[in-house]
Amino acid sequence: MELLAAILIGACGFLLRLLYSAGETSDEWVSLWLIRREACFSRPSYAVPDSLIEGTYDYPIGFHWLLSRIPERFSILAARFLNIIPDLLHGLALYLFVRWATESVFLSLFALAYYLTLPVLLPTTPRMKAIKARAFGTIPVSCFLLGVYLGSAVHHAFFLLAAAGVWLAAYSSLFAYQATLFFGVLLSIFLPSWWPVLIVAVVVSAGLLFPALQIRNPLLFWWRHKRWYMRNIRSKSPAANRSKLSLFLLPYYLVRRPRDAGNLFFYDSPLLIGLYSTPLVFIILWFVLTNNTVQTLLSTDPLTHFLWAVTASSLVLFGATMLPGLLIFGEAERYFEYSAAFFVALFTLLQNQLALLSVQAMGFLLLWNCTVLLLLLVFLNYRRILSTTPLQDEQELREVAEKLKTLSHARVASLPIKLSYLLSALTMHRKQRKRGRQGPTFYYRFITREGDRSFSYFECDLETLNTFSGTPQRLQELYGITHLVIDKNYVAKRKSAFIEEAIRLPKVYETQRYTIVALTRRGGNACAES
Repeated sequence: MELLAAILIGACGFLLRLLYSAGETSDEWVSLWLIRREACFSRPSYAVPDSLIEGTYDYPIGFHWLLSRIPERFSILAARFLNIIPDLLHGLALYLFVRWATESVFLSLFALAYYLTLPVLLPTTPRMKAIKARAFGTIPVSCFLLGVYLGSAVHHAFFLLAAAGVWLAAYSSLFAYQATLFFGVLLSIFLPSWWPVLIVAVVVSAGLLFPALQIRNPLLFWWRHKRWYMRNIRSKSPAANRSKLSLFLLPYYLVRRPRDAGNLFFYDSPLLIGLYSTPLVFIILWFVLTNNTVQTLLSTDPLTHFLWAVTASSLVLFGATMLPGLLIFGEAERYFEYSAAFFVALFTLLQNQLALLSVQAMGFLLLWNCTVLLLLLVFLNYRRILSTTPLQDEQELREVAEKLKTLSHARVASLPIKLSYLLSALTMHRKQRKRGRQGPTFYYRFITREGDRSFSYFECDLETLNTFSGTPQRLQELYGITHLVIDKNYVAKRKSAFIEEAIRLPKVYETQRYTIVALTRRGGNACAES
């Protein structure tokens, strides 16, 4: 009966994630582009064959390179399953651990059900939707954390597992690498032990010194990426809208601007998101601060002490990254994705020994998770539910891509800028690349040029993260751009001098949603010298 219950909970967790993976996000454009780009090479490569700016795109490629080895007709489906598998593996490991540690059927099934329904693992920001390593990144981070504990408590040889976790995080997921970096520092403080920070330092140093490890490019990309955001977050990044103080605007928005209240509740208030998506971690914090018995147990038992150190590290990161100066380190609540299995395990151990909550309260926690997930699902899909037409016509984009392939030596930019990744993916064919047929070239964000340590070209070209500054003529003179693809829905919601001039340029091709316009060719350099 217990096994059947565990299987049913796991199946529900799988179906829930499959449901949340439906739909499309612009992050998926980049992922599809990375998969098709890597398919052009027999080995992992950071080269960008169709970039009109000479350089490399040094985003971690391990996850996408793996997907590129799968036949193209199956790669997208495989990616969706790979997004789901890490959560199921963590759920299974958590169930087995709690069953072993407590010998309680109820607590082990609760841990499995609670973990798989945590709203922080099914957020409004793309985690299940996008074909990227965000969910996969929890595996290397967990390897790092487990390696640190086992290396300290069992045998130093397990520190190799921690080192492998750091390497895999850097190779596959930018945020997972960042998480190992910060968890390493904080665990060294909370445990206390030099091992976590030493392991991270050794792997990072080796990665920078030995290119054969394949992580030098993403390590430097992470540094350049953060430097760029530090200089431009207020004017060019949507992350500037996220603020812990925005929570106090919620009552006003609920009365006067309900749509903005939804955005605030699900996107722009990290404090509110953290509170409703991981309530258990704050319950644990309350007991740690107020219950002497809990404090004694944490200080005397090595396992619960370690689990608390991981939980406390994620709480510190959550609080710190809500500060305006640290918004460059991503959404604050995302750090709970990596500590979720650990704080659920901590709670079950404390519950087993101290009975902190009643069975009814634990049932309410599960009900809370399910209610929040239902609200999230409605919010994510309300526009699609109320609309009588598709939100994005994929066939139109394919027609635009086909037209671009017929334009001789086309050098293409797009509005929004991120659309270039999807257009490239739609014009890029594995067989054509291998035969040497060159299609259009595109303007991409965050290309690493030789001698440029901070994406200076991109900083000068942008008004916002997805809109150009200046004029189309300036863009043409700098990069020799011949055509601009415009998403009419995107530009209709924005005003700028660049957009106003771009929409008046002569049209080469037009669909209901997209327009290709031609820029007067005056010649120009392939790269800006800035």
